[in-house]
Amino acid sequence: LHEVPHRVIEVDPPRIDLAADGEAARRHEHTHLCFLNSYAEVLVDGWLGHLARALAQPGVAMAGATGSWESLSDWRRGTPAHNLYDLVRLPWLRRLYPRFPNPHLRTSTFLAARERLGALGLERVRDKPSAYRLESGVSGIIPQLRAAGERAVVVDRDGIAHEEEDWPASRTFRSGDQERLLVADNQTRLYDAASPQERRRLSANAWGQAR
Repeated sequence: LHEVPHRVIEVDPPRIDLAADGEAARRHEHTHLCFLNSYAEVLVDGWLGHLARALAQPGVAMAGATGSWESLSDWRRGTPAHNLYDLVRLPWLRRLYPRFPNPHLRTSTFLAARERLGALGLERVRDKPSAYRLESGVSGIIPQLRAAGERAVVVDRDGIAHEEEDWPASRTFRSGDQERLLVADNQTRLYDAASPQERRRLSANAWGQAR
């Protein structure tokens, strides 16, 4: 970044990405902040403007590059049976995560108002399980937005903002060839490299029959 105007924020001790996002939001003075994790790869020019215009729509509190309907309480959808370990964990998981479909914005790339981020509880994220709960749990980001009368949208490479019900057809995350994806990450690359059979499984986990 030596040719790019920037300010480094060091987080000590090192924290998981959402907790680091929360710390950055606390230290910055900007009204809006965009976060990309270390796997993010911008695919098109004007990507940030696309997210900003989507966020400016009435009632939109967060705009991201990808979303999913997947639920960690149903993560083996499309397989013939659960193994014993999964069956033992299911009652616990179903207290923490809504059943499928469970629309949630994936936090690999997202834009939001700093004030809104401060109310989401990012600072309470301590590890991967707590990050998953904030991203897609029963008290996660989307339920908090809904309780406030707000919503999240997925934005594609053409700048079109897709509502929750349209995410399966947006061709951004595990949909089609992901040809309308705005910002890639490790999970979208996994889908790109998968066999047709594995793509069907991943798509079924994300979208069920809506794919």
